[in-house]
Amino acid sequence: MSGYAGGTSSLTRISATKQSTIAKLIDRFWDGKLAANDMDARLPEGLWDCIREFEDKEEMQRAAKRFTNKVRQGFREEKRQGRQLQKKSREQVLLQKYALLALPVPEVEALEVDWLSAPRAVVPELNCLPARRYFALRQSSLLGRELRKLREKRQQIAYLAKQVLERLRVAKRPIRRIVDFGGGRGDFALALAWLLGRSEMGRIPEIVVLELEAAYCEQGRKRSAALAKVCPEAARVNFVCTDLRHFQEPFELAVGLHACGPLVDAVLLHCFASRAEFVLLTCCFGKIPKRCDDFELSYPRAGSALIRGREDFFELCRLADAPVEKESAQAMRLLNSDRCCWVRQRGGWAHLCCIPRSVTNKNVLVVGAADALEAGVLDVTARAVGAWEGLKGLAPATISEQPPGTLRIVMVADTHCRHRQLSMPPGDLLLVCGDFTKSGLREEVEDFAAWLDSLPYTAKVVVAGNHEITFDHGYYNSKGHVYHKDSLEPINPAQIKEIIAGRAGLHYLEDELLELRIGEEFSPIRIFGSPSQGPFFSDHSMAAFGRSFEQEAKAQAAVEAGAGWPTAGDCCKSTPVESIDILVTHGPAYGICDLSSEHEQDGRAAFAGSKALLKAVLKQKPVLHAFGHIHEGYGVRANASTYFVNSAICSERYIPQRLPIVCDLLRAGPQEARGLRFDGGRFYYARPASNSSYGESGRPHKGQEEEGEAGGSSGVSSLYVRLMHELHDGRPELHTATNSSGYRNKASFSLGKQFVGEQESCAGELNELAGKLQELAKRDSDSEFFVEAALKLTRSGRLGVKLVLRGEEAVDSWLKGRGASFAADLRAIVPAVQSVTYQVAPAGSDEKPPKSPWHPRYPMFKALYGDPFVIEDAPVGLPGQYLPYRLSPDSFSEVNGKAEEAMIQVLCGWVEELVQTGQAKTLCMFGRNSGFIGLALQHRFGFNRVYAHTHCPVTLADAEASVAMNSAPGWILGRCEKYDFGGVLAKIPEGEGPLLVHVTNSRHGLAEGVIPALKRRRDVYAVAYNSCSHLPLPAEWTELCSGPGAFEIRKFRSFDLLAGTEFLSSYFLLVRRPATLILPVGPPGVGKSWIARQLAATAACTVFERDLAFFEERLRSEVGFAEAKRRSARR
Repeated sequence: MSGYAGGTSSLTRISATKQSTIAKLIDRFWDGKLAANDMDARLPEGLWDCIREFEDKEEMQRAAKRFTNKVRQGFREEKRQGRQLQKKSREQVLLQKYALLALPVPEVEALEVDWLSAPRAVVPELNCLPARRYFALRQSSLLGRELRKLREKRQQIAYLAKQVLERLRVAKRPIRRIVDFGGGRGDFALALAWLLGRSEMGRIPEIVVLELEAAYCEQGRKRSAALAKVCPEAARVNFVCTDLRHFQEPFELAVGLHACGPLVDAVLLHCFASRAEFVLLTCCFGKIPKRCDDFELSYPRAGSALIRGREDFFELCRLADAPVEKESAQAMRLLNSDRCCWVRQRGGWAHLCCIPRSVTNKNVLVVGAADALEAGVLDVTARAVGAWEGLKGLAPATISEQPPGTLRIVMVADTHCRHRQLSMPPGDLLLVCGDFTKSGLREEVEDFAAWLDSLPYTAKVVVAGNHEITFDHGYYNSKGHVYHKDSLEPINPAQIKEIIAGRAGLHYLEDELLELRIGEEFSPIRIFGSPSQGPFFSDHSMAAFGRSFEQEAKAQAAVEAGAGWPTAGDCCKSTPVESIDILVTHGPAYGICDLSSEHEQDGRAAFAGSKALLKAVLKQKPVLHAFGHIHEGYGVRANASTYFVNSAICSERYIPQRLPIVCDLLRAGPQEARGLRFDGGRFYYARPASNSSYGESGRPHKGQEEEGEAGGSSGVSSLYVRLMHELHDGRPELHTATNSSGYRNKASFSLGKQFVGEQESCAGELNELAGKLQELAKRDSDSEFFVEAALKLTRSGRLGVKLVLRGEEAVDSWLKGRGASFAADLRAIVPAVQSVTYQVAPAGSDEKPPKSPWHPRYPMFKALYGDPFVIEDAPVGLPGQYLPYRLSPDSFSEVNGKAEEAMIQVLCGWVEELVQTGQAKTLCMFGRNSGFIGLALQHRFGFNRVYAHTHCPVTLADAEASVAMNSAPGWILGRCEKYDFGGVLAKIPEGEGPLLVHVTNSRHGLAEGVIPALKRRRDVYAVAYNSCSHLPLPAEWTELCSGPGAFEIRKFRSFDLLAGTEFLSSYFLLVRRPATLILPVGPPGVGKSWIARQLAATAACTVFERDLAFFEERLRSEVGFAEAKRRSARR
C-alpha cells in the first residue's frame, strides 16, 4: 500500500461526492458491468493500480477509501501551507513597504552593577512573592523559570539605568523628580535610588513610582522603607497608587521598564505636559489595538507621516508580538519610529536604541525630550559609526570659535531669491547647491551675483539647480522658454549663465573638478560640482539638468562599470577615486535626506534621490556631500566615510525658514592624498549671536538692536524657532492646508493685450467671468482702454466686478456710448453679477490706480451697475451659519473660504473659554478685518461693548454699514490716523475690562506703539494676534513675551489662506503672564532689602519692606511692639 501517496495524488482534489462515486464504480465492476480498462480510465489517476490486486470486494472498497482519504489529507495540508505562504507574503510586503522609513536602532551598553553588595530591598530575586511561594512549595520547575525571569530583569535594569544616568548627566535643566510609570513593586525605581545614592551627583532627585495595583504599591513601600534604613544616602522613593490619567504632578524625567502597549504613548503625552525627558523600554504592542480607546489615543501616532493607515499599524502591532524574531524586530522598530516621528512633530526630539535580544526580545528603547531645545548638541560624530540618523529638529547651536587646523564650510541651497533674508556666518568656503532663483531670469541672477560679491568668503562654489532653466540651454530651448513667454525683453540664456559662470571670485561648476588651495601649509581641496538630479521630478514644471528614468538606468550601469560621477545626461564624468574631498550637487543620493512629500502610487512618502549618485558616492567616498533640491530633507547625516548635508533654506511651501548649515572639517597635511579628513567633523545651524536670521523685517524694534549687541542677546529666540518649526513643519494638526488650485474667491485679471487667460488658483466662476469680460473688452476699438478687472465671488454665488479704465475723457465718452449697455450685456451672459464699479487710471501711461484707499492719489470707485458693493456671508464659527457683511471693491478678501471658516471657528473656540472663565468682557478690534470678525464674536458671545478701529476709510464704511445691517448694539467705530492703534487703546476708558484685544499685523509687523500700549494696560488679559507674515515675528516676540507686563503664548494655529505664496495666516492667543511674588529669604544683613530695591529700579514691581513698615507703625501711632508687628503683618 505504499503507493497511496503517489507523486500526482497530491494534485488531485477528491471530494466526499467523488468518494461515493468511486464506491459505486467498484460495485459495478464486481457486478460485471464495467471492464478493467474502463475502471482505469474512470477512476482517479493511480487508484486502479493500487486496488486492482485485491480479490475481495470489501477489501477493494476499504483500500480505495484509504487512498482517497490520504489524497484529501494531502490536499488540505497543501492548501493550509499555501495560505500560510500567502499570509507570510503579505507580512513581508508590509514590512518591506515601510522598511526604509524606520529609524536606526543602535545597541547600547549596560551599567556595571555590583549586585552582591546591593541591599536586600534592591535585588529582584529576594523580593519576588511568586518565587518565594514556589520555593516554599518545592516547585522547582516554576521556581527556576521565575528566577530566570528575575535574572533577566536585573540585566534590563542595568541597561535602562545606564540610559537614565546618562540623561541626568547631560540634562540642560535640573531634574528634581523622576516618575517610573507602571513601576510595579519598584524593582527598577529602588535599584535606581540605590545607584543614585552611590553616585557623585550633587542633588539627588526624588523618584515616584506610579502603579495601579494597591498590593504592589504596599510591597514597594515596605521595600523603600527597608532601603532607607540600610542606605540613607539613597534617593527617596514614593509609591503613588492611581491611574495614569489622574496623575497631574509635574516631573522632569519619565522612565518605564516594559511600559505595555499604549501606556508608552500616554506617558509621552504627560511628558509634553511637563516638558519632560523620557527613557522608555517598550513592549506588548499587541495590546495597542485592544486598549487604544481606553486611553483615547489615535493611531498611527504620527498621522500618515510614516505608516499609512490604521490597518497597517495594527497589523504591525500583531507582527511585533509574533514569535518570528526577525519580523518582530522589524515591526517593533517601525512602531517605535512612528512614536519618534510624533514626538518630533510636536517640537520634541526622540531617537531609538536597543538592548541585546539575548536579554529580552522586547528590547527597543525610546529616548528623548519633549522640548527639542533640551535634546543636546548637534554633533553627528557622537553617534555610532555607520548610523544613518537624521538630525532635523535638533536645537540650533550658536556657532563657536573655529578650531585651528580646520576648514569652515557654509552651505546653502534652494533660496529661491530669498538670499537677502539670510544672515550669513563667517567661514572659509561657501557652497551654493542650486535653485538660487525662481526661474533663472536675468534680474534674479544679477541680484544673486551681487549678493555673493558682498560676502567675504575666501572661496565661493556655485552649482545650478532645476529652477535655473536658463543655464541648461537644451532644456530651455525645448521646454523652459514657455515660463518666460510674457517677458518684455528677449532672453539670451548664454548671457544669463555667464553672469555667474564668468564672474571673478566665483567658481561655477557644471560637471567639473576644481582644485582649491586655501592656506599654503595644507593640502589642496578637490571639489566636484554638478547640477544634476535624479529622475523623480523629471515631469516637474521646471526640470533643468534632470535625468529621465532611462538616462538614470544608463548612468547606474556606467557607475557600476567603473565610471566616475553621473552628470546631467546619461553619461558619467571620470575622476580618480582618491581625488574628491567635497561633492557638490543639486540633487541628493537615493535614501539620504531625500524623503519627499510627493507620494508614490501607494500613498507612501517617496525617496526622490538618484540611485546612480548613491552608487558613485558609496564607491568613491568623498568626505562631504553637499546638496539640496528636496526641501523636506533638510538636515545632516553620516556614514563611516562621508557627511551628507541637505541645506535647503526654503521649506516645501517655499518659505525661507531654515538656517545655513556650517561644518568644521580637519585639514590634511601637504603630503596627504586628500585635502580633508573625515574624523572630528562638527556641524552647526548658523544662528549668529546678535542678529536675526530672518532679514530686515525680523530685526528688533528701535533701540533693541544696540542693546542686543551690548548685552549679548541671542537674536532669534528659541521660542520663535520652535514656533516656526511647529507651524510649518512639525505639527500638521495645527495647520489648515489649502489646495493650490481653484481656491481663490477674489482675483485681479489684466484685460486687453495683457490678458493671460485662466488662473489655476482661482475659482471656476471667476475664470469664466474674466473670459467674458475679455470678450466684451475686445469689442472696443481702443485696446488700451480696459486695464484690469478685480473680481469677487461670494459664498452665495454672487459676483462683484471692479473695472480699471484708462483716461478721464475716454471714460466719459465710453459711458455715453458703449458703456451704457456694457453692464446689461455682461449680466445677460453672467446673471450672477450683482455689482459693477469702475476706477479711472491716468491716460498716456501704464500706471494703475493705487490699491490703498488712504493713498493721496487713490481715485474713488463709482457704480456702473447695482450697488458699489457686494453682500458677503461672513462666518460666525458655527456650521451653516453666517452674517451678512458689506464688502466694497477694495475690501474684497483674497482668501480661501474654507480656511477662513476654519480660522473663525478656532478663534471662537478660544474666546469661548475666555468668556466662560470671566477673562473677556469687552472686545477691542484693530485692523482691516475688525468688522466681520468683531460681528462674529459679538454674535456668538454677546459682548455688550465693541471698540473697532481701522486705518482704511473704505473698510470703516463697510463695518459701519454692516453693524447697522445686523442691528449690532454697543459698537464704537473709528479710524486711526497713521496706524495709531496704540493711542486709541490708551484712550479706552478704564473699568470696562477685562479686555480681549484682537490685532492684525501687516508684512512689516504691528503698528508702532501697539505692543507698549498692550503691556501698559493691566486690564488687557488676552490678545488674539493674527499674523499674515512670519518675518516680523522674532522682534515682536522679544517685546511681547519679556519685561514688565509681558504676555505668554497659550495657543496657536496657522491657516493657508493664500496657497502657494509666502503669506501664512497664523493665529496666536496670548494671555497676561501672572504676577510673581519674590520673597528674598536669609539671615539679617545679607542684602535682602538691597535686592528688592534693585528689582524695583529695573522692573515694574512693588517692594514691601517689613522692617520699614514696622517702624512706620511704631512712629505713626506710638503703639506697642506686639501691636506694631501685627499691623505690619496685616499690611
